Amino acid sequence: MELLFEYPYVWGCPDNYKNLVEKDSMEYSFTNENKPILLFSMHMGCVDTMLFLMSEKIKGLNIVYTPAKNQGLEKLTKKIRESKGAKMISADSVGIKDLYKRFFSGENIIMASDLVPHKKGTYSHWFGKECLCVDLVEKLSARDTHALYFVYFTAGENKKYRFNCEKINSPMSVDEMNKCFERAINKSPELYGWEYKKFRKLSGSIKNIY
Repeated sequence: MELLFEYPYVWGCPDNYKNLVEKDSMEYSFTNENKPILLFSMHMGCVDTMLFLMSEKIKGLNIVYTPAKNQGLEKLTKKIRESKGAKMISADSVGIKDLYKRFFSGENIIMASDLVPHKKGTYSHWFGKECLCVDLVEKLSARDTHALYFVYFTAGENKKYRFNCEKINSPMSVDEMNKCFERAINKSPELYGWEYKKFRKLSGSIKNIY
C-alpha cells in the first residue's frame, strides 16, 4: 500500500496496522524487561502504524510528537493515536516538562528522534555531513533508569513492513543514535522520509542547503 493511503487506512481502524506488518516480526515481547522502557524510532514508513503497534505492546506508553497546526486535524489525530491507551506528549516547552516528570516517575516513552529540532539540539553527522540533531534521547539515556530500545521498520515481503527491535546499551550519544539511523536507512532507503530535510540550521556560512 502507498504511504499516502496508509494513514487514513489505520486512522479509520487502528487495528488495520496488523495488516501492514509481517506477523512473525511482531512477536517481540518486552514482558521480561525489569526496567521502564525508553524507545527511539525514526520516520521509516507509516509512523502511526509503528505507534499503534507499540501502544499495544507497551501499555500506558507516552508518545512524543509535534502537534498538527490545524486544530481540527490535531484534535482528531490525537484522539485516534490515544485510542489504544497511549498518551500524546507535545514536543514543546510545556510538553517536555511533562515528559521529564513522567520519565522520572518511571513511565515508558517513545519518540522519533531523527528530525531537526525546533530550537536547541546537538551538532552531529548524518551520512558524513553536519546536521543539527535532537539530543533528548542522549540526555534521558544518561540517567540509566530505563531500558533503551531502537524500533524501526524495514521493507518486508508482499509490500508489508518488517518490525525491527534492538536493545541498545545506555548511555547513548547523539553520534551513536545517528549511526543506528544510518544502518536502518541502508537496509531500506526507500522507506525513509527524506522530505524532512535534515540539512537545515547548519553551523557554517550556509545555514540551509535547500
